[in-house]
Amino acid sequence: MAAYDPRFNDPRFNDSRFAPDCPVEFIDTAGCGFAEQGIPESRSTANPQEAHLLLERLAQLLAHLQEPAEPAEPDQRSLSKGLSIGVIAPYRAQINYLKDAIEDRAALNDLLLQRRLSVGTVDSFQGQERDIIAITLTRSNPQGEIGFMSDIRRMNVGMTRARRKLLLVGDSSTLCRHAFFRELLAYVKGVGGYRTVHEIRRMVD
Repeated sequence: MAAYDPRFNDPRFNDSRFAPDCPVEFIDTAGCGFAEQGIPESRSTANPQEAHLLLERLAQLLAHLQEPAEPAEPDQRSLSKGLSIGVIAPYRAQINYLKDAIEDRAALNDLLLQRRLSVGTVDSFQGQERDIIAITLTRSNPQGEIGFMSDIRRMNVGMTRARRKLLLVGDSSTLCRHAFFRELLAYVKGVGGYRTVHEIRRMVD
């Protein structure tokens, strides 16, 4: 099975509201010290710094979509209105961290209260789609261990929930020891969607 879905070439991924953004984006945290944290009591894994970065980029993207187009057209005003957003994490500890962090961000918390933003595991989005899907891949360790993220079927399910924008955040030095993620990263680089943390920080600042 391919590490990406051919629907990313579908015209609906070229929605003018997202131009000039690439419909698929991978933010690489390799070398940034965003190490995963094991949570012994729950046998789960979290990566708070990666979660924070994902929410920063998501908030930035939504702010960009609210800017009026030139020339302004009726269907291009209030661009983020009506958009649905899904935030996916493979581990319950990371989901809990994301939910807590969203509460501290007024714009994202408002979307959560309006039920336009939802946070959960891949399984919780089964059979559903969102305009924007943002996935924190979480794992970052010297051993290259990724646990059940090596389940290609599950990862494809998560990535193909996106209608118009797929945002991925992860550590390539950990993930790309596995063929699935090597292929995925090569694809994203090929379509111009690869970003480093430093690039994103400059955009956010």
